[in-house]
Amino acid sequence: PPTNVVPHATLDLDQAGIESNLAEDPMNYADATSTYNNGGLSQNPTKSIASFSTAAESKMAANDEFRKYYAYYGDYDYAHKWVTGSLAGTAVTYASGRGNADFAAVNDGATRKDATKKGTVFLNFWMFALYEFEAGIELCVSGSTANEVAVHRWDEGVAFFVGSLQT
Repeated sequence: PPTNVVPHATLDLDQAGIESNLAEDPMNYADATSTYNNGGLSQNPTKSIASFSTAAESKMAANDEFRKYYAYYGDYDYAHKWVTGSLAGTAVTYASGRGNADFAAVNDGATRKDATKKGTVFLNFWMFALYEFEAGIELCVSGSTANEVAVHRWDEGVAFFVGSLQT
C-alpha cells in the first residue's frame, strides 16, 4: 500500500491466535479472551480486536453505517458484548432487545467457537474496515492531489479487511 499500514494488517495474527485457541482440546477460552482483549500476536501494540468495538462510540458514532448497527442493537459496543458473551458462555442482552443470545443456555463448544469467529470478523473487523473506508471518502478533497490522509484511511480499511496472512 502507498502508506504504512503493516501493523494494522497484522491484527489478523490475533484472529488466527484466537481461532487456534478455540481449536485446542479442550478449547482454551482464557487465552482466546486475552488475545481478543489485549492483542499480543500482531505488530500493533495499541490496538486489539476488542478495541474496534470498545472505542466505537468515540470513533464511529457519527458514521452512517455504524449508526444503523447502533440503531439495531442499541449499544455502541454491540460487537464486544457478542464476542465476550460467546467466549465466557454467558447471555448477551442488547438495549434494543434485538440480537440477544444466551451462550449459557446454548453452551456447546461448536456454537461458542463459531459465534466468536463470526463476532470478531463480521462484527468487529468488518465494521471498523467499513468505517475507515467511509472516513477516507469524507476526507477526500475533490480536485486535490493532496489527499494523503484520505488514502491512508483507505489503506487502513484494506489492511483490516484483508490482513497479512492472505497470499
